[in-house]
Amino acid sequence: MKFILKAIRTFFIFSILTVLTQVGGVIYLLYLPFSLFVKSEKYSFWKSIVMRSIGFSLIYILICLFIIPPFAKKNGRVPLPFFSTEETPIKSGSLLMSLMNRNYVKPLLQDAFFKTAKDVQKKYPNVELIYLDANFPFFDGFPLLPHLSHNDGEKLDIAFLYKNKKTDKFHDKTFSITGYGVCEEPRKGETNQPKDCEKKGNWQYSFLKKITFAKVKKGMEFDQSANRFLLQKIMENKSVKKVFIEPHLQKRLTLGKYKKIKFHGCHAVRHDDHIHFQL
Repeated sequence: MKFILKAIRTFFIFSILTVLTQVGGVIYLLYLPFSLFVKSEKYSFWKSIVMRSIGFSLIYILICLFIIPPFAKKNGRVPLPFFSTEETPIKSGSLLMSLMNRNYVKPLLQDAFFKTAKDVQKKYPNVELIYLDANFPFFDGFPLLPHLSHNDGEKLDIAFLYKNKKTDKFHDKTFSITGYGVCEEPRKGETNQPKDCEKKGNWQYSFLKKITFAKVKKGMEFDQSANRFLLQKIMENKSVKKVFIEPHLQKRLTLGKYKKIKFHGCHAVRHDDHIHFQL
C-alpha cells in the first residue's frame, strides 16, 4: 500500500510539472535518486522536504538554463532573453513564467520581435518591449495552457505600452504576475466584444481579468500613438501573418485597413490586455 501511494504521488508531481513546464516532470524523475540522500532519519520530516525542494529547484534551474536551450535549438526553437540589452530591447514580463520554459519561439519569430523592438525604440527611446507567453521548447502540438494555439513555436504575446501621464516615461513592468488580465476596456460607443462573447455563453472570455485582481497603476495610461506604432511595425514584418487584438482597439487605433488583424473568436480569451502575433 505504501508503494502504491508513493507511485501515485510521483505520478501526480510528474504530471503537474509536465503540464506547467513541459520538461519539469522528466527532470523530477531524474532527480528522484538524488533525493534519497536527504531522506534519512537524521533529518526531520519538514527539513527533509525543504532540502529536497531546494535541491530539485537548483537542478531544475540549471538544466533549464544550460541544457534545454541547445536541445531546443536542434528542435528549431530558441529562448527569448530574460533581460533587455542595447542589442535586444526586450524582456520577460515574468521571470517565473520564463523559468517555466514558456519563452521559446522559432528563430524567424525571434527575428521579427527583435526588429520590431529596435524600430519602436528608434521612435520611443528607452522603451523595452515586454513579452508574456510564447511556446514550450519541444514538440509541435504540446499545449501551453491556457492558450489554444501556443503549441508550435510560432506564437507570441506581448504587453501593450503604458505611459506615466506626468513624466511621459513608459512603464517598464506588467500590472499582474502573469502580465495578463489588465484590460483596456471598450469605451461608450465602441464594440463590446467581451460582453457579446459572454452573452453567447463563453464564460472563459474574461476569465483572466477576473482572477488577476490587478489594475493599471495610478497615473499610467494606455498610449494610443505608441501602441498604434508598435502594431504597425509588427504588421510591416513580412514573416508575421496574423495579429490578434480586440475589435474596439483596432478601431480606436485606426488600424482597420490592416488585413493581418484578425478576430480570435469567442472560444478564446479577450485580447485587450495583450497583443498576440504569429508567423
